[in-house]
Amino acid sequence: MNVKKHLINYRVIKPFLLMALSFLLVTGCNSSEIQLSDISTQRAPRFAECQVVEHPLGKTCIPLKPQRIILDSWFLDPLFALEVKGSIVGTTCPTWWWIAKGCVASGLSSDQIEGIETVGNYPPSLEKILLLKPDLILGSDSFKSIYKQLSNIAPTVLINWDDIKFSFKSYLLHIAQLFDREEVAKEILVQYQNRVAEVRKQLGDQLKNAEVSVIIYGCAGNNGFSVPPRYAIWFQILDDLGIKIKPIFSMSQEDWCTTFDSIETINNYDSDILFIANLHSKSGYFILEKPLVSSLNAVKNGRAYVIDGQDVWDVYGPLGVNRLLDLLSKHLLKAAQSF
Repeated sequence: MNVKKHLINYRVIKPFLLMALSFLLVTGCNSSEIQLSDISTQRAPRFAECQVVEHPLGKTCIPLKPQRIILDSWFLDPLFALEVKGSIVGTTCPTWWWIAKGCVASGLSSDQIEGIETVGNYPPSLEKILLLKPDLILGSDSFKSIYKQLSNIAPTVLINWDDIKFSFKSYLLHIAQLFDREEVAKEILVQYQNRVAEVRKQLGDQLKNAEVSVIIYGCAGNNGFSVPPRYAIWFQILDDLGIKIKPIFSMSQEDWCTTFDSIETINNYDSDILFIANLHSKSGYFILEKPLVSSLNAVKNGRAYVIDGQDVWDVYGPLGVNRLLDLLSKHLLKAAQSF
């Protein structure tokens, strides 16, 4: 009887929820006379205390201690590291992060985000967001098209991709400011630098003249090889370790992975040490057995390493970064023994 009662209540309530959502959408779309920079600040009276945050679409007054946060999945790792996990109620889940167990967020596993509702891909579902009753929404560029509607649901702050991609350290500090967690962020970065210093000490000068390349297999679900940009997170880590990157990668590359024009292009990325970011379900052995791959000097010399996992490589927070640091360091230390 209780189950039936809940079903009846939901059927009665759902039309009103949809009507409310429709009203918000219409209001957001038709309020052209309101400047973008004013939309979210007008919601400030909802909170006893709030802080004004500037972002690409204006100024938003956000609660000092938000209790129900919905965010783009890029923010999960930094907020977990900053110990804000308990306030997160919803997140996006890009389609290429779905696995058998559910959604795998950047740098995290499906188990770590258990209990956090998914609100769709890009753009997220406004109905799902409304039902979760957020008091803060954090988004990236992909949320721009629905910024007005989101702002009518809760204070919304957007961060540009360009502010994320070049430095995970400055990104963490930027996010920490929103939650008054700057000191926590600084301590996290100190611990990271200490780990880097320890690995550099172990490596010594053994890789002083060695060049390293990283290429991607299976980016966005395809079954081919791709070139990452020079600002990719693993290059940031390798730079911190003092490792020389083969100067073929471009800092101006806009796409996270650019597919090779032809498989023969892979020869251009051969190096003393080669990492292959395997984002596909195929095994590392399958990749290394491809004729043009097996002919690379790095493979012949036993210094080509395939590391599996979208969640391992596609990271922008300290939890994922430290895990990737450990994996890269393990193989670098192994490669150093053969120089």
